Amino acid sequence: MAELQYPHAFKFKSLSPPNIDVIGAVKQIIQGPQGFMWFAGESGLARYDGYKLKIFFADDQDPNSISDTAINSIYVDSKQRFWVGTFRGVDRYDSDLEQFIHYPLGDQEVFVTSVVERASGEIWVSSFGGVYWFDEASNRFRRFSDGVITAEGQLSRRFYSMREDLKQRLWLGSERGVSFFDTDSGEHQYYHQAQAF
Repeated sequence: MAELQYPHAFKFKSLSPPNIDVIGAVKQIIQGPQGFMWFAGESGLARYDGYKLKIFFADDQDPNSISDTAINSIYVDSKQRFWVGTFRGVDRYDSDLEQFIHYPLGDQEVFVTSVVERASGEIWVSSFGGVYWFDEASNRFRRFSDGVITAEGQLSRRFYSMREDLKQRLWLGSERGVSFFDTDSGEHQYYHQAQAF
């Protein structure tokens, strides 16, 4: 007979902020710099203050609105900047002005999948078009890599996730497996899906 791993029953209170369903499936939840809860949805971004919900949608007529309604990643860095990865690139939310600053990733729209802050304090993003880092001096993102060459000689450039390990290497999950980059030494290793680590 199997025993319960957690013998105590947990009770959850269901919160249903009005209209939360309009942002669709929620992909990520974080607490922002001012204590608000933020919800990244497939059809919008929502901010909840404990009482009411504010929803942010893309508006082509408003250059200060979020760049795209499809939100895949949200992140608050150590400087309390709120980053948003969208289907069209990276935005940063300015809470004082309640508007979004857009950071293009090259000449085309790029679906951003994750935003991370490295131990060095640098902001990096993974996307369906490669890996980018934020150059504070020029206030823009620069391309680090278009993709990785797999063991089969194919280019893998659709990165779904990214994290930094304790050795400060970037690990990237792609449609063809896992890779890591040591951005200081240039060392790179690719692990395909069937390969053991």
